[in-house]
Amino acid sequence: MEAGINKISTQTWAKLSSLVEQPAAVLTRKLSLMPAECPLEEKMGKALNLYLANKAIKHINMTLGIISPNQLPEHLHSPPSNRTYYNRRLQTFREKGQETLNNYYKNRATDTMKKYPDIINQEPGITHPARYYAAKEPQAHIIRQRLISNNYAIEAGVGNCNEKSQIAFTYLLLRGARPLERFVIINDMGISDHAFIVIGRNQGEPHQSASWNPEAVICDPWDNKAFLANGQNLSTFFNGTLRLMYRYE
Repeated sequence: MEAGINKISTQTWAKLSSLVEQPAAVLTRKLSLMPAECPLEEKMGKALNLYLANKAIKHINMTLGIISPNQLPEHLHSPPSNRTYYNRRLQTFREKGQETLNNYYKNRATDTMKKYPDIINQEPGITHPARYYAAKEPQAHIIRQRLISNNYAIEAGVGNCNEKSQIAFTYLLLRGARPLERFVIINDMGISDHAFIVIGRNQGEPHQSASWNPEAVICDPWDNKAFLANGQNLSTFFNGTLRLMYRYE
């Protein structure tokens, strides 16, 4: 196995080394668990993506200690009031986050209208700042939402799949995981039922996980799991329809 690793160019290995801690030891161990017939580059992609996914999960659930009110750890099951307490804490910080974002847009719109009084005639939508800027700057809006959510979730120490997946996205983004996507599962009622991250999908249709490339890895901090998509039908696995929310390459 070491001979196989040595075939990788110095440049490629240096790039991998910049993304993970102690890559040689970690990736060698993971590579040894993969089928011999698996191409070397595919093995490397799988090993790296799984490593990063597990690092993100450990960071969220252990280092940050984010607690999910809808999946409390065993030691918090009793008394029953714990669930109510953590749900209230979650709801409070979600409301604070939305208020923070709304105030940012409101102040920004106010400043713009003072500077350009005629803008209200040209763009009347500015009188509804949150909707106006979300439509005008969709990518920037997503980033603002994610960063505000991350901040409040970490401060409060609580978060369900929505918050945990957004923290994971930021964590992985800063560590060079590419391409990086955030998915949600839509249930039969048309409601978002779960959220998770996918690392390394560069093939297939977003809503058809069976068509994804072998290196694609699911990072699910809420369920404390990282695994290869491996041609699975994730719609069946998660009992809902896959919807890609955003992607970074």
